This record gives sequence, structure tokens and C-alpha cells, in this order.
Amino acid sequence: MSALLGTPKGASGVATAKGLHTVALASDSASGLSYAYTNTGISGVQEDVVDRHGTAVYFIELDTERALQSQGEAALTAFMGSGAWTS
Repeated sequence: MSALLGTPKGASGVATAKGLHTVALASDSASGLSYAYTNTGISGVQEDVVDRHGTAVYFIELDTERALQSQGEAALTAFMGSGAWTS
């Protein structure tokens, strides 16, 4: 996953908030990874999801201020559970 992931340019204090873990994307088991960092004095969080479905690879990223993390996670969770694969 490291070839796909990267925190914002100039981010400092980058730390893994949640190591590699399994998450659900529609009916698939996908991989997730979360980071915490500071950028231009603002505390941020990044949550990345990578899924391989058939021959396609899907990458979804939530990147938000720490103060908005719960709203961002709620939106990401709703999005990831809202779809169904058609092929």
C-alpha cells in the first residue's frame, strides 16, 4: 500500500494512527490505514482504503482536520457501505 499512500506535502509529525486493518467496502474486504499529522500548524488525520475488485484497484482517501474527524469518518463509513458491485 505504501506505493499508493502519502500524507500531504509538508506534513510533519506523521504517525500511524491505526495500522493496516481490514474494512468493508460494499461486499468486499478492503485494506485500511490511518495517519495523524500536522500541516501548516493544523492537526490532521488521513484514512486510506484500498480494494481490489476483479481486475480493478480502488483507492479512497479521507483527509481532514482532526476537529472534523468524527464527521469525516461518518461520511466515509456511509459511502463505503452504500454501494454494491455490478460486476
